[in-house]
Amino acid sequence: MKVLKIYEPKKLIDGSVIGRLGKFVAIPDKLYKDKRIEVRFDGQIMLIKDWNKEAQTFRRFRDKWGGKDYTLAYFEWKSNRGETEVL
Repeated sequence: MKVLKIYEPKKLIDGSVIGRLGKFVAIPDKLYKDKRIEVRFDGQIMLIKDWNKEAQTFRRFRDKWGGKDYTLAYFEWKSNRGETEVL
């Protein structure tokens, strides 16, 4: 079973940034790729079971201090409020 990681973004990303409608959460590959992710935002929770399959799109960036490149995966924000699941 995949390890559950918790991610708490400071804000949601407007879909126009990636050419889509809606609100999205951008999650970096470092520490989160190949993990189950519980996203907590504004008192709501969204579960991501598969980082690679559930992402709407990916964008690659150069580390601003000249380090390695990193990838952000963009997931459409869908709160699981009211749903229950055994973790």
